[in-house]
Amino acid sequence: MESWTRILSYINLAGAIHALIQAIVLLFIRRGNRRANRIMAAFILTLAIGMTNGMLSILDLYEAWPFLSILMGAVILAYGPLFYLYIRAMTVPERRGALLDILHGIPFLLGILAYSLYLKSPAGGAAASGLLGFAVLSPWLVVFVLSVLQAIGYIGAIVRLLRKHSESIKAS
Repeated sequence: MESWTRILSYINLAGAIHALIQAIVLLFIRRGNRRANRIMAAFILTLAIGMTNGMLSILDLYEAWPFLSILMGAVILAYGPLFYLYIRAMTVPERRGALLDILHGIPFLLGILAYSLYLKSPAGGAAASGLLGFAVLSPWLVVFVLSVLQAIGYIGAIVRLLRKHSESIKAS
């Protein structure tokens, strides 16, 4: 079983390298919707980061650099917002990014906070009570719940954007 894990981790690493190259190309391409290209580059980059999880584990880098588990644990919370912002940039190209778009990063920051608290908590020691204590004891569960809720919300928002875009295409 471990050999399959290693093989799949190497395949994922190859995919991550490919995704990194695609992200770089999208960042520097000069034609098309540049804002959408930059957002898609960020989305592909987060996917590439997520795909390196197996290799980081095989190389025991989580033990050497525990902060990596903070990033890797929370990166899943960046997928939904980035993909939504990409779809919005493609379907409503005249709309510029607003300062409120930064709020889409809150779930990612909450994931980072949950994993940070987990790493800083004493092993087996007393944790804070309530929701904070729950987040400290099981950040993976907090991130999982946030990612499910986020996926439901962003899928609904993306479907709404695409329907609205379809209606505007039919009207024109």
